Amino acid sequence: MTQEAKAKELRRFFEPLVTYAKQGLTLHRRRQLLRKLPKDSLAKLQEVAKANEERPGGYLRVTKLPSKRQDASKMAKVEIV
Repeated sequence: MTQEAKAKELRRFFEPLVTYAKQGLTLHRRRQLLRKLPKDSLAKLQEVAKANEERPGGYLRVTKLPSKRQDASKMAKVEIV
């Protein structure tokens, strides 16, 4: 659960990485992804890419939630599809 603006920004960061990983992880692509990600998350990204081989895009689901009572910030739930 996070703020809606952060969830939308996460989508802009995450979806191109999955698309890039779907093309096959050669040594060059692996090194490019490691510049943006921690080493241990590369295996998880590869799992997500294999699970979504047929899917043309939209790897994250952002579900809007009610606003917080304290500061009325819009909240959202982020899920990997």
